[in-house]
Amino acid sequence: MSSSALPSAQLEDLYVELTREEHAAVMEKMVEMAHKPAGHLPKQDEMYLEQQLTDLFGFEVNAELEGVRLPHTIGVMEAMPHLRRHPTDTLHDHLRCHSAVIRPVRGSFGWFTELGQLTEHGVLQEEYYFAVQADFLANWQSSPMILKNWLKFRKMVMINPADMRAVVGSIADVGPSDWVHYQFGGSPETILDGKVWSPQTRGHVLMFFVNDPMNQVQLGPLDLRYDPR
Repeated sequence: MSSSALPSAQLEDLYVELTREEHAAVMEKMVEMAHKPAGHLPKQDEMYLEQQLTDLFGFEVNAELEGVRLPHTIGVMEAMPHLRRHPTDTLHDHLRCHSAVIRPVRGSFGWFTELGQLTEHGVLQEEYYFAVQADFLANWQSSPMILKNWLKFRKMVMINPADMRAVVGSIADVGPSDWVHYQFGGSPETILDGKVWSPQTRGHVLMFFVNDPMNQVQLGPLDLRYDPR
């Protein structure tokens, strides 16, 4: 399975609707937004980004989905370790980023298996996973299992506008802790492919839910340059 969420040709077709100048203006505005203090954008800016990103990606993105809004849409992403995908998983079994460690216990949402078997989709879910501060949501305290079941492997998209990169990934862990001054966590592959800690970005990203009820949006990186050829 390809690691690109949309083929380059498909992205180019979407960019036809924007002039180079319009595309540059959208990216510049997103860079400015991503470097604001951690939290949420004003509603008008949030709606603007939802529309622009939906048009750009060709799939719907939302800051709030089905009544769930994470504590932050803007924030800094921390580099996380690999997660164990099944009980006997080892770092050697992961294809990439062996310089990163593997957590000795499973992630907050369980194994990446279906009927006990690791599937290709499960591999991608761990490869491009996010950690979010779900434990700060009120429903996490009042109805933890309902919210946990809703969030489990829920698709989100991380946008790094400074480097014109994005990654579609799945929620697979809870965190980081508030005291470490990070708002999101990303797998080693997410950090690498999304250029999250480049000199231009320094971890500052935007995070939105992907509204994908038919499970048609592929996990992996996206190139947001106007002409990706």
